[in-house]
Amino acid sequence: MGEGPIIVLGPRTRLVQALSALAVERSRSLVLVARDAAEADDLRSRLPAATVVEGGAGSFPALSHGVAIVCCAFGPIHPEGPRPADALRSFERDRAWLGLLLDSYSEIPVHVVFVSSVVALAPPRRRSDYGGWKNLAEGAIGTLVRRHANARYSVVFPGRLAVERSARAAFSTPYLRLARRILDGTGRGPARRLIGLDARLWLLARSLRIVVAAGYGRVERAP
Repeated sequence: MGEGPIIVLGPRTRLVQALSALAVERSRSLVLVARDAAEADDLRSRLPAATVVEGGAGSFPALSHGVAIVCCAFGPIHPEGPRPADALRSFERDRAWLGLLLDSYSEIPVHVVFVSSVVALAPPRRRSDYGGWKNLAEGAIGTLVRRHANARYSVVFPGRLAVERSARAAFSTPYLRLARRILDGTGRGPARRLIGLDARLWLLARSLRIVVAAGYGRVERAP
């Protein structure tokens, strides 16, 4: 199944450009699920090697072998401010589309990969909305996957991402490396993995703060 087609939810991200390049390199077909007609036209012009479908149409390519579904963005991407109605609408839309995808491919092996964030594992208060939506998405995707006997589920938790490593982004993970880790993982069993040295260092620092808070009984104040 590691060599089957790749279907992407949340395709207007830099990660998808890296996934597209790897798909061409590995001769794997790439299907992008667009949110609307305008996004579909944009994706077709920027990524001509990919097949683009509109999620609302609920019409996905017929497949007879295994498929990987990569959720690059699920629901609100970077929620800012108190706009729960908009965030909830985008969340419900993506959950419905993923449900349609899983139902469409219920007879073949499916490996769903959700691209979360290390922030979701221990969100600071100033990023509680972002971490909270990531956790909600992880749980909702897991609920859908568990309804299908042929589906497996993996989650990756990257830290900061960059087009390429540089002096200013020495510990960041390049998008191409993350894309490679995702595609390599679709050929193996389900897993939950931290991605990148930046993610490991950030989580270590957060863990130390949590340990101190547990010892003193004081929860950190909002910035």
